[in-house]
Amino acid sequence: ALRYADALTGLPNRVVLEEAVQDRLIARQPVGLVRADVDGVAVYNRARGTAHGDEVILALAALLQDLAARFSDPDGLVTHLGGGDFVLLTLPERVREVCAALTEGFAHLVPQFYTAEQVRLGYVELGRDRDGNPRRVALCSLSVAGVTGERQHWGSYARALQDLHGLLRS
Repeated sequence: ALRYADALTGLPNRVVLEEAVQDRLIARQPVGLVRADVDGVAVYNRARGTAHGDEVILALAALLQDLAARFSDPDGLVTHLGGGDFVLLTLPERVREVCAALTEGFAHLVPQFYTAEQVRLGYVELGRDRDGNPRRVALCSLSVAGVTGERQHWGSYARALQDLHGLLRS
């Protein structure tokens, strides 16, 4: 079972998510998926070091686990797809409130990873570019998307994930 867990967070990975979604689809149970992806964590890693970037990822993992316990069904599942990319399997009727709580919760977490000045400015200065201008990078943010199998029938996990990825790209 350990090979199906993410090394950093210890959360189940894509293989476990795929099996859980497939099981629900076969049993004709309702499926809701919420995807959360941290934007800017790679830049944060370069600026502060990987250990600090890992703290951002671990904080998001803890937030997701808290929300899963608060909003989810007993079979809800938080999975870590790698990097700052997570998916929560939940009930369709919970998707909207989980997305809202996730967005709000992450906004409250972000300031702990930056100085008060960086939070006030909304960016971090990372040295200078080739022309000598300050290089400004936005603070980490969270992309959140939710989909349910209610409007479109998913025949497979692949189709469900395709819909979820499409939402985060647009």
